[in-house]
Amino acid sequence: MLRLYIIFYVFVHSCSAKKREDYLEWPEYFMAVAFLSAQRSKDPNSQVGACIVNQENKIVGIGYNGMPNGCDDDLLPWSRSADDRLDTKYPYGMLVIYLRCFFTVFI
Repeated sequence: MLRLYIIFYVFVHSCSAKKREDYLEWPEYFMAVAFLSAQRSKDPNSQVGACIVNQENKIVGIGYNGMPNGCDDDLLPWSRSADDRLDTKYPYGMLVIYLRCFFTVFI
């Protein structure tokens, strides 16, 4: 099931025939999207977001540090340190971001 979210935001500045000059540039816009996607992370220590963009400035993938769709995020270790490195979050963190972006773009 596909869902479409549309937010219509109207800011009445003044009645002017000129275009706005204070709009976000593309890099600022994409960084804001990455920042917003990072807010989905359940990691108590760090929130990481990613936004993949093609040459036409179209977003083709968004990801954050969390478990891939369909995986229980309660199975991910959230600690920064442990006797066994596999009991920390670090072996899984960046891999999850890459997987999220990959599945968003290619599947």
